[in-house]
Amino acid sequence: MAGLFDALGVGARALIANQGAIRTTGHNISNANVEGYSRQRAVMQAAFPEDLTVGILGRGVNLASIERLTDEFINSSLRQGASNLKSLDVQQTALNQAQGVYRALGDGDLASQLTKFFQSLDNLAQRPEDMAVRRSVVEQAKTLSESFKSLRSGLNDIRKNLSSSVSVSVGTINGLTAEIAKLNKQIVESEHASASGSRNANDL
Repeated sequence: MAGLFDALGVGARALIANQGAIRTTGHNISNANVEGYSRQRAVMQAAFPEDLTVGILGRGVNLASIERLTDEFINSSLRQGASNLKSLDVQQTALNQAQGVYRALGDGDLASQLTKFFQSLDNLAQRPEDMAVRRSVVEQAKTLSESFKSLRSGLNDIRKNLSSSVSVSVGTINGLTAEIAKLNKQIVESEHASASGSRNANDL
């Protein structure tokens, strides 16, 4: 009679284990279109055998655990790549804005105005008594000064916009950090709720 019950126990363990595997497959199919879902698999393990006088007798199979099928190296690379891409995107936006400020000077860009200003000083050094040359130096100095003021104003506006963006990002980061902390707490509580302490909180 004991042998019959042992045989039925082996069959029951096999049914329970494979039922868990089927449910896991159904869970994967149900969440196939869920963003962020990681496919899971049932990990089977041979049940601890029975030591008889005639030898070691197997006792079937157990469902050892449910694991997420994910590659941490790939996930880490994707996170790093996304971070680098966003960083470069922000830098490009800021540089494009700065370039727009310099282009706002038109044909009289800063380099040209500096050249004209120093050229007018050179002319003044050669003809200090010429009133027209003196006026030219004053006019070139005024033009150069206005250009510096315009550049400073434009670059300050860019700096303020970037600071404002950082403040918004900090708020977003704080919100995400709070969500992550809450999720981590749920994961720890879920994984320690089992008697074995080896349960994986795959969906969390």
